[in-house]
Amino acid sequence: MTVASEVAAGAPGALLERWHMVDLLLVHPASQGYDAAAPGTTVPTFPLGLLYLAAVARRDGYSVAIHDATFATGQRGFEEALEREEPRVVGFGVYASTRAAALRMAAAAKAAGAYVLMGGPDASARPALYLTQRQGEGYVVDVVILGESEAVIGEMLRVLLEQGGTASGWHDRDNVAYRAVNGAVLINERCALVEDLDDLPPPARDLVDWEPYRRAWQEHAGRFIMPVIAARRCGYQCAWCERAARGETLRRRSPQSVVDEMGKVVADYRPDALRVIDEMMGSDRPWVRAWRDGVPVQGLSIPVECMSRVDLVDDELLAWLQEANCERLAFDVGSGSQAVLEAMRKGITVAQIRRAVGRCRELGVQTHLYLNVGHPAERWRDLKRSAALLRDTLPDVLTVGIAHPSSGMPFGQQPHQGATRRGRVSDARYGFADRVPSVWDERRGPFHRRAMRWLQREWEDARQRANGAPSWMARVRTLLALWLDRLLMALLARLSRTGAG
Repeated sequence: MTVASEVAAGAPGALLERWHMVDLLLVHPASQGYDAAAPGTTVPTFPLGLLYLAAVARRDGYSVAIHDATFATGQRGFEEALEREEPRVVGFGVYASTRAAALRMAAAAKAAGAYVLMGGPDASARPALYLTQRQGEGYVVDVVILGESEAVIGEMLRVLLEQGGTASGWHDRDNVAYRAVNGAVLINERCALVEDLDDLPPPARDLVDWEPYRRAWQEHAGRFIMPVIAARRCGYQCAWCERAARGETLRRRSPQSVVDEMGKVVADYRPDALRVIDEMMGSDRPWVRAWRDGVPVQGLSIPVECMSRVDLVDDELLAWLQEANCERLAFDVGSGSQAVLEAMRKGITVAQIRRAVGRCRELGVQTHLYLNVGHPAERWRDLKRSAALLRDTLPDVLTVGIAHPSSGMPFGQQPHQGATRRGRVSDARYGFADRVPSVWDERRGPFHRRAMRWLQREWEDARQRANGAPSWMARVRTLLALWLDRLLMALLARLSRTGAG
């Protein structure tokens, strides 16, 4: 029974005194690659997964609050949230890149007397790593949710809040990892996924202050784009993608439910554009047709961005997307080197990338390419092929990141060249102490940070050559920065193992 239901049922005065306590505080540790104090070219990612989880917990009768650390003031912001909400349970959705921050916050939550839940891709793949973290004499994490948290969050909260979260309460629960009385880590069967995504309530967007996101997006991307999830997972087996939390089965919402949510988001939050998230847009042509047909019925005229794969794009799909107001199509291409694409099991070719981006341009659809640097066994020649791809295809938007091993995926087990001299990434090295780096930090060496900027410069220079620079001063600045980056990259490539061979 929740606090709210106990009070409504005529609970004793002691319960009334803790009426303000929230059952569940969900924490978004940070946006990957975004620093609110000194943002670069990136924009903050939304905690949409936690908002789905919050909506399910509220549907089950629990009170929920969100702490979004993206714009909070460090650890102190989280401690203030603990004081304000007095949560009985604190839950985290964690990636490898946010693990260190999440564990530091978890230690503070535990010290405040809350139960601590961990979920998300990293915790799902490495539950023992979380369950064995200690602060002083005690453990930091009580239980780890394996897989999709929405499938089990109601039962998890019931066990924690009504049974005290003892080991006996978890022994027959699927999708749970926990400690036995003797401290041994026990991992139960993973089975529960949300098979019908239409069963989920809409994400609890009302729990987040969207204005800081609006300002950050408008400053760094030119417009505020809000996401609507249309599908989970994809049908491919890329070496770096996480599958521990979301499973390996592609599941889609109904086209009408997506259209309905798009209309509500536009009415309630007034974004400048929407992003419909389905990495396999076009693999189910009847779905795309039905979604396209629903957009004008809803009266939506807002610009839309979609995602797809270069091997799914053809003239028919592009025409349907344009009819649904899709003005930009995003492709996660990874690299401009065929050798890297094959090593990462991407399942596409450089020729397909060039053909898809070129056809989009011919038909008036903008393109957004996502590239990564720092792949296993990546060499200087592979990076130069990525630069050539960008100069030849001239995408309208470019995002370059540093590849890092998603939890439990083959990428994390391959030898790495360049920024790190270690042969393999070891789970045991990454904890919550300030002196221990995260996987993300280790990959952000000088060579790859410079490579990100250099590829951006190559793209900017090529676009200015094709479309003209806003001023001659802007052109001079771009050229000077580009040649400086080229010289530094050549030097760093010689000094690092990336330049060998």
